[in-house]
Amino acid sequence: MVDTGEELRSLKEQFVSGHSGTSNMEVLWICLVMPLLAFPASLISSRLGQRFVSHAVEFVLIMVPGLAVTTQVLSYTTWVSFSLLCFGISAMLRLVQFNERQSALAWNDLVKQRRRYLDTFRGVMLAYTCMAILAVDFNVFPRRFAKAETFGTGLMDIGPGMFVLASGMVSKPPAGQSIYRLMRRAGPLILLGSIRLFSVSAADYQVHVGEYGVHWNFFFTLAAVETLSFLIPLRGLAAFVGAVGTLAAHQSALSLGGMMEYVHSSERGTSLIDLNKEGIFSMLGYWSLHLWGAAFGQGLLWTARKFQETTAGSKKTSSSMPRQASKALITWTVCLLCTTLVLYGCALALIGGFEPVSRRACNATYIVWTLGLTSCVVSVCAIGDILGNHSLILHALSKNLLGVFLAANLATGCVNMAVNTLETSNLMARVILGVYMALICAVGWFIGRL
Repeated sequence: MVDTGEELRSLKEQFVSGHSGTSNMEVLWICLVMPLLAFPASLISSRLGQRFVSHAVEFVLIMVPGLAVTTQVLSYTTWVSFSLLCFGISAMLRLVQFNERQSALAWNDLVKQRRRYLDTFRGVMLAYTCMAILAVDFNVFPRRFAKAETFGTGLMDIGPGMFVLASGMVSKPPAGQSIYRLMRRAGPLILLGSIRLFSVSAADYQVHVGEYGVHWNFFFTLAAVETLSFLIPLRGLAAFVGAVGTLAAHQSALSLGGMMEYVHSSERGTSLIDLNKEGIFSMLGYWSLHLWGAAFGQGLLWTARKFQETTAGSKKTSSSMPRQASKALITWTVCLLCTTLVLYGCALALIGGFEPVSRRACNATYIVWTLGLTSCVVSVCAIGDILGNHSLILHALSKNLLGVFLAANLATGCVNMAVNTLETSNLMARVILGVYMALICAVGWFIGRL
């Protein structure tokens, strides 16, 4: 038993510190469980009448397996096999009913920027993030899934990168340059970061300073990325060039400028920069991720529109247009899968031959690893979307990203102050996590109805 609050806080900090992660393939397969199950779950929920019942069914079919795989109710290979089986059976049943007219409608949605697969991806990403930020405080959450201290690929390491990448994929150019518009984008994030900073200090809540620093937190990183993206708006090819340039500059500073050793060192000075070196000196890397996200998202849409122009420009009768749309849909999907293989192959090559992943420094390997893994998840979401996956619960989470993430942070703090997570049994921990995720999904559903 722990006698004092100070001792408990110290033990909790040690509990989430000093880890080295797991294999990158385990992280990939775990991240694919929920998007694979989202397709069969949406097929079932779409046949139910009431929206509330549909949300409840999707929670059981998507969120519960997600919780199970992250808290090791059976091995992750069992859950992955089950998810692949459900996805495969659902896809075959759907393809039997799929006709050329439906192909044309799905293609029309892609071309007109109704990219619901990005909503599915953002919802999956947010769900895993919300699960992990509380689950990591319990013994039921494997330590190899926690954030790696310096180098390594824990399940939680992918969260910040995916969050920033997802924001880039759906970003839009600013309507105008003004302080007011900038504050509308970055102001709420600065406010949330400040509230978290002062509330953590007032409640004497445990903080692992090796993640972002003494005063810095992820909300400040998001605010910095929004500010840079507003001041230097890059779109299309310019976003790609900017992503490559910032990645090269950041990695050069890490490798040649000695910044990697400085960021990873446990020694700190007394200046604000030294106290928050992890957050400050990873900003350029996260901005590069945002630009990669913008280039990737626009690239998906540009490719679809190019295929559309080719189809429209060909001398075909109106009766053959659905068939042309089917061919374009297949070609676009194959291009996406090839891009995924290239990106993930590059990530594996960098991990094996250049430098391990470092979320703490947001190095080039981390950026490419995040890109490759994200592309894998997006590919599954896109195939499900084409076949008719429109998950209500993931869509609700995606459309209320910041509000749900804030609610998750508040709920995590409340649970930690009310419960000694280190001494909670595995069964009770899973019950708490289940109730917590139900609350988080309810928040997303409620905000969406406002």
